[in-house]
Amino acid sequence: MQTTRTKMSPTEKTASIRAAYDAFNKRDYAKLEERYADDILWHFTGGDVRGRKNVIAYGKEQVERLGAKLEPHDVLVNDQHAIALLSYTAKGKTYKLVHVSHIDDDGRLTEAWSFGDPELAKLVQSK
Repeated sequence: MQTTRTKMSPTEKTASIRAAYDAFNKRDYAKLEERYADDILWHFTGGDVRGRKNVIAYGKEQVERLGAKLEPHDVLVNDQHAIALLSYTAKGKTYKLVHVSHIDDDGRLTEAWSFGDPELAKLVQSK
């Protein structure tokens, strides 16, 4: 089985991912856009979101509605994946969250999955 590997070092990948969370928390959406591939597919608990602009809009909505903040505790990377262990604060309550993602040679996320507390999933999905 052939696998896709990036040219970035683990240190560079980790820095890229941490920069994305930092941009999210600073509400720097232009910087955050730089961290996503144009055709990113993110598998959120509320359903799949495809495309950079749509993923950014999804994040903005959570910021506005929930006061969302992401704090990475650990970021683990290898040639194929990145895993971020996070605290996700929404409406003043903190939940555990895990992001698993693929990163291209330019350090952009191409596909990602979110896994978290079922209580958080209900909160995110509520309108």
